[in-house]
Amino acid sequence: DIAMKCFKKSLSIRISASELGDADLSVADSLCWMGKIHRENEELFDARECFMVAHKTKSAILGTHHPECADVLHNIGVVCDDLNLHPQSLSCYSQALAIRRANVTDVYDVTGMNEVCETLNCIATVYRTTGERQKALQFYQQSLKRRVRIVSAVISDKDQISTLLRTYEDVISLLKLEVSESNEKSDMLGQIGKLLLEMGKLYDNRLRKLSKAMLYYQRALEVFKEMKNYKRIGDTLSFMGGVHAKKRAHKKALKCFKDSLVLRKIGSKEETADTAETYHNIGNCEAKLGLFEDCLHSYCEALKIKKKIYPSDMLSLSTAKTEHCMGLALLQLGSVIEALGFFMPAMEVRQQVLGSEHLDYAFSLHNVGRVYFHQGRVDDAIVCLEEALRIKKSKLDNGHPSVAETEHVLASLYIQKEDIATAIPLLKSALSTYKGKKDCDIMKSDIFDLLGKAYSIIGIIEDAILSYKHSLKIKRAVLGLDDVACANVLMEIGKLRASTGDLNEALIAFKEVKRIHKEVYGKEHLRNADLLIQVGLIQEKIDNDDMAFRCYTEALRLRQLLLSENHFEIAEALAHVGKIHQKRAEHFKSISIFQEAIGIYRDPNNKKMMKECADVCRLLGMSQMEISDTNNAFLSFERSLKLRERVFGKDSEEWAEVAYDIGVAKAHIGLHDEAVELIEHFISMKRTSNNQDSN
Repeated sequence: DIAMKCFKKSLSIRISASELGDADLSVADSLCWMGKIHRENEELFDARECFMVAHKTKSAILGTHHPECADVLHNIGVVCDDLNLHPQSLSCYSQALAIRRANVTDVYDVTGMNEVCETLNCIATVYRTTGERQKALQFYQQSLKRRVRIVSAVISDKDQISTLLRTYEDVISLLKLEVSESNEKSDMLGQIGKLLLEMGKLYDNRLRKLSKAMLYYQRALEVFKEMKNYKRIGDTLSFMGGVHAKKRAHKKALKCFKDSLVLRKIGSKEETADTAETYHNIGNCEAKLGLFEDCLHSYCEALKIKKKIYPSDMLSLSTAKTEHCMGLALLQLGSVIEALGFFMPAMEVRQQVLGSEHLDYAFSLHNVGRVYFHQGRVDDAIVCLEEALRIKKSKLDNGHPSVAETEHVLASLYIQKEDIATAIPLLKSALSTYKGKKDCDIMKSDIFDLLGKAYSIIGIIEDAILSYKHSLKIKRAVLGLDDVACANVLMEIGKLRASTGDLNEALIAFKEVKRIHKEVYGKEHLRNADLLIQVGLIQEKIDNDDMAFRCYTEALRLRQLLLSENHFEIAEALAHVGKIHQKRAEHFKSISIFQEAIGIYRDPNNKKMMKECADVCRLLGMSQMEISDTNNAFLSFERSLKLRERVFGKDSEEWAEVAYDIGVAKAHIGLHDEAVELIEHFISMKRTSNNQDSN
């Protein structure tokens, strides 16, 4: 009432103030507002009168084909509908529709298209009300066609989708009435099923309401079953499988896709792109369920069909997608070289078709990097992963799991290169992402393991232990107290405790490792040998050489039983046994054992084995000196010196340590000048090292 009074007063002032009197646009606008208020108050005749006067004024000033005239005509039509004056409302709507259609600029004019659809819906509603269902259906379908175009536009929003869904429902309800009264049901049932399917897709892909999507897919499925349209049933089952897959119900998804495949084959004798895609989706589900042999078969079938469909000279992203997935499955099965054979062509196609800045190309780079990682091609892997990470960071939001995944793998490579300064920030960034995500507990645990390893390499032992403790807590919560993964972390904690002299805590950790190993593996297992070596080292530190000797000999027995004859871990156990013999002054026994260990190392091809071989050669030389076998002792020391030079360099303490041994040996046989030179070099190195430590 207050609003109406205000408008009436405003209208009176405008008419009296205007030189044109009531032939003024502002007067017409006020009349429109008054018409809307009259309608809200159910004063329908007054409302119609206001709109009709406003239309007369606007037509005179703007011309009969102006969009504002269409708006007023539309409102007159709405009021006539309220008054059940349907012929008059149809006349107004028809005039409004003609004007609105004429004023739509192009197919991307969403506002203009919306106004046309609004009027089409009103006309359809009138015909529906008057029982002219065929005409109503005709206008609803015209509206539907346009609304689908609007929603497909990038700028469409949820309100547009909701309006489209309501239009779908209007059309479906009319079609159902037609079906109930028609002898020719098949065509109309097909239309209903198709519309239900489209509604499911909107809920599925645009609104992300998966349960609602499934409801409409199921309704569509019932319609197609009634029609016995096997192709449509297969299509619908495929969409249902997609929803189950998004919900991570992979067994249900797999059943849907397999049923879809059967029905699509019945519906079409030819192998189609849909058939290939169904095989691909079956493979995806099998991969998620850990059925990697099965998924490879499914991917192979998909790839075979795709290569038939697409010409050999055509770069197909669909084929690349399947090749990429085959690579992932082969990687899970440990077939690294075969995996690379699928990753590489997929990556090349993606790069050529999508460009070098596309996310799919980054995903390919990531997985090629993973293959290089497994092949030990560390530098090649880093190049791929660094580029993948750059692209992902430019395309994805901060904290995206895919970015964290690449950071995770990349950090582990930098740890291998002992580039800890680069590795730790990557690990912390990945950890920050994983902390905010569900189902990432094991990934978080793995990050803590890598942080523990990184900190231990640079000697920050407390941080290393703390990282491993965080990892252990997660693993125990997720996997249980008796899982081997927990034993692996406890082993690392035990080693670090032992390195700091906290031997009791180390033994407590090792005792828990022993319990888990016994529960999982029994007594005769290699993991027990690793544990015995660690316990033996602690027993040596507390001067319990007899217990250490028993640990080492049992570890040696297990390794000789379970490993190949010349495995380097056997050499490691032999070296520990030999050291105990050496400490007991049983030099002939220690010499024999050290020589056996060196025979296994032969020509070591990596730094770790070079270092271990150098250590054993030095120990052999020391025992040979004790039995006055000076010539062989010199040979052993010289070999140790060369190996340490290759590993550590000539200016290292490790090299100087062996040089000192050679100097002492030379002094024993009277070569004093040479001895002094070597020993002075050792002393110089120690002074430099001590000064660095004090600084």
